[in-house]
Amino acid sequence: MADTWYWFAGSSGIGNVNWSVNNWNDAANGLGNWGTPAPIDVAAFQGNRDNSDCLLDVNKTIDILIQNVDGNWVGTFTIANTKTLTIVGSCECEGTWNHVGTFDLNGVGAMGFQTFAVHTGAGAITIASGILLSAGHDFSGYGGNMTFDGGGAEVLEGGSPSLPAFIIDCAGSLTLDSTTIFKAFTLTAGTFDDGGYSVNCDSLTFTNGTWAGSGNWNVAGNIAVADAGTVSHTGRVTQTDDGTVAWNSATRLAAHLRLGWTAGKTSEITDAVHCKKFSHGAGIVTDAGYDKFIKVTAAANDFWIAGAGTVTARSVILMAMSSLSNASKIKATCSLYLSPRVADGETLTLTGGIDVGTSGLLCMAAGINAAVTPIVDLAGGSINCGAVLLGGGAADYEIALRLGSGIHTVASLTRNNATDTENEVHLESATLLATGTLDCAGIVVSSEDAGRITGGTVSNLTNFTGPRLVAWGVKQGAGNTAYKQIEWSPRQLGMMPLAA
Repeated sequence: MADTWYWFAGSSGIGNVNWSVNNWNDAANGLGNWGTPAPIDVAAFQGNRDNSDCLLDVNKTIDILIQNVDGNWVGTFTIANTKTLTIVGSCECEGTWNHVGTFDLNGVGAMGFQTFAVHTGAGAITIASGILLSAGHDFSGYGGNMTFDGGGAEVLEGGSPSLPAFIIDCAGSLTLDSTTIFKAFTLTAGTFDDGGYSVNCDSLTFTNGTWAGSGNWNVAGNIAVADAGTVSHTGRVTQTDDGTVAWNSATRLAAHLRLGWTAGKTSEITDAVHCKKFSHGAGIVTDAGYDKFIKVTAAANDFWIAGAGTVTARSVILMAMSSLSNASKIKATCSLYLSPRVADGETLTLTGGIDVGTSGLLCMAAGINAAVTPIVDLAGGSINCGAVLLGGGAADYEIALRLGSGIHTVASLTRNNATDTENEVHLESATLLATGTLDCAGIVVSSEDAGRITGGTVSNLTNFTGPRLVAWGVKQGAGNTAYKQIEWSPRQLGMMPLAA
């Protein structure tokens, strides 16, 4: 039969605060028998009767520990070095808990671990039950790890102002019921659901398990998501301070990843980063020589939102899964691989334009081998880049590029695969400013009356549809045959045919 033992170190007459000696009485008034709690017993602390400190000086297993029986207990409870307190039922903490040794709570239930206490030390805390963080709890002075290892469906309640470094390594699940602040957050097994609430943490590590929910996460430091487990989380993840980023899973995408978000701060990509939507803020996004890429597999409009900062990663891959539009400029100093995985004839509209710098590479190709070429439409946006390659590295991944009405600056333009014959460039009413060679072999070129090419060298223009293209200050390259529909003014003194 279970007994309740009450802590009376201040009146036991023993003169120390060790758990192992007979500082416990089986009567609430201290007039019963003296002893220590057995594994099936309850250990109780009464704030209105005895606030003496307690030192767990032995490895101990009990059923229940409660420190709010008769007023709030304000003493200090210390788990000594190398010692373990194991609770198989529930625990309610008051006062100050100094975790030098190990605290292991194996109970279950919504309030299996309830704390009002100030926690210090760095000993391990392991909890299998639900967690209720009541008013007055404080982990700011605790330097260890709290691990959830429960097998049931549990809830973490009241996760603010803060929790320590938190590890979920369980067979069950843990769900939030409010905005929560962690130090480091790590998920290695089991299910974590943020319940749609915001999460703030110093770092985020996902190695396995299931990460669910729709809350927005603010991560001050490093972000690492492995190619394992399940990521069904639909909220955004923002890196708010300096940190590294590795999200190398093509099937566990970030719903919305925001990097380089804070002015003066740097997001450093140390492994590939995969997301459905990408934003950068006023800071810097770099790969710092790792030569890794950002891959945006877009499934919704406005999949790239540019801020005032810079993206200097070596390469960005954009893959649109359907007809989409993007209003913000796709801005980065890099190689940009634009690969619309759209059905035949669908259109990717980039009204914000593309700026990858005058030395950046822009490669555009259909994401699938399509019978009808998909379209990239600038629709008033502009291109600023170095080389432009049209079509995939393999045959028949041609692309159609509509330049709209903008002013585009390129160093060169050519097809990417020597066997492609159906890439398209529609100048419409745009101006194409070229510094190098526009090699039109395998490219169908069309223009409205106001379409213009300025500068550079035009070669192999054999497939042109009019009514007219004005080539202003353009040099002739080899293989041009579409002279009758082209007008050329090398000295800007009237128009003459583009012919030898």
